Amino acid sequence: MTLQPRLVSFDAPSGRSSPLFEYDTTTLAEAATSPPLPSILLICDNLPWRIRVSSSLPNLFVTNYDVLQAIHISLRIPIVHAEWPLCGTPQDQDAILRTFERRIRRLSSEPARADERAKSVRRIDCLMGMTKLVRITPSEDPEVFAMEWGRP
Repeated sequence: MTLQPRLVSFDAPSGRSSPLFEYDTTTLAEAATSPPLPSILLICDNLPWRIRVSSSLPNLFVTNYDVLQAIHISLRIPIVHAEWPLCGTPQDQDAILRTFERRIRRLSSEPARADERAKSVRRIDCLMGMTKLVRITPSEDPEVFAMEWGRP
């Protein structure tokens, strides 16, 4: 899967420009695999969970959009107490909690921080700051693909 973002200039009402990325809808609608598959499984060494990606349209193939949407939804899931032991060693768990706190501190208001803190640690925190999806590569199993993450 290769998505090439296009940098778009956006003039905010304040007069400042901020970069936005947009993807061509044709690219998002393309098959994420060759040959096209109705579903795939994404794995990552940093995550104890697998992400099942299915076609958003019946009887069709997994698209690039389906992959991005499934990753986004999966990483936003809160970690429940019973899953905490899956999150590695006590040192790994401490690093995950520090990542969670850094994410909370970036929120703009105290009510937003309190609301997010109440929702608990999320799966994305297990990436410990490596939130840039570098690549997705095939494995020996034709329906399983490995995600590689890096620092933004």
